[in-house]
Amino acid sequence: IDHIGVEGLTLTKAGWMPPAVVLEGMTALGWRDDWIGEANREDLTYPMRELRASAERLRLIRKVKGRLELVGRTRPAIGRPAVLAEQIARMLLRQRMTDGQRVASTIFTIGLADGSIATRREAGRQVIDVLNELGYVDSQGRELDQRGFTSLTEPALDVLYALGLWRAGGRRRDVPPTTAVRAIARLALK
Repeated sequence: IDHIGVEGLTLTKAGWMPPAVVLEGMTALGWRDDWIGEANREDLTYPMRELRASAERLRLIRKVKGRLELVGRTRPAIGRPAVLAEQIARMLLRQRMTDGQRVASTIFTIGLADGSIATRREAGRQVIDVLNELGYVDSQGRELDQRGFTSLTEPALDVLYALGLWRAGGRRRDVPPTTAVRAIARLALK
């Protein structure tokens, strides 16, 4: 948000952020050390690509005529992390997603806000159990299982991953939600 600023950011002819911006972002966000490769091409550097996609889904930025620009309500957040966090929280459940994703993400957010979710396993179990109780089914008409958790909560998870507020899966162990995650979740529910 700060880098795009009031002036906006000109994209490459292919529609990606310039390599210097991608590298600067990877470095500033502390992702560079864990990345194999140059970390300077958005199309090959998924953390920056996903960060941009999340910001677009949250309607914090938009692509206009080969440029990334801040939407009007995001401009006051330049250089003000607390204001940006409030904007992100406000849009977390209002971003573009399917009805099923919206319900699943809301259940997930409630669990984060009230403290009943501390691990990914708990999140998956709680979200899927509630969806099953509400009568949601998979594409074959069967009861949902925990394998569907990630795709159903992907919009909210992507934002929390990009912010570094939720980590789980792979070789990493679950990191319990921080006070910041719980605060964002509570703000998202207002």
